[in-house]
Amino acid sequence: CNLNQDGVFESHICPALKRLTRMSELDLSSNAVSLPDTFFEAISAMDELSELLLQHNQIGDQGATKLIQSLSPKAPCERLWLQNNAISSDSRKTILASLETLGRSTTLQIQFGA
Repeated sequence: CNLNQDGVFESHICPALKRLTRMSELDLSSNAVSLPDTFFEAISAMDELSELLLQHNQIGDQGATKLIQSLSPKAPCERLWLQNNAISSDSRKTILASLETLGRSTTLQIQFGA
């Protein structure tokens, strides 16, 4: 599936996600998405998000960094899957360091992969 096609992800899905502030799990894996600012706005309001699956997309270094910065401090986010998103080794280190500073009481399970 390609949710980026014809702007569907940014124009329809992201605005809908903004209204789902109590969502606990979100799986957008294998959808060929890059992450627009409207997605980061939606994620920042999800205080109960415990699992975020974004593997096999087109997030890249900048998108992954913005994603981590956008996670609500209240959200438990126990599982975060980012493998196969063209995230460089340097960005992975930065992301892991950022996650450590969030002071979460739960263990994060993060996979990067190729």
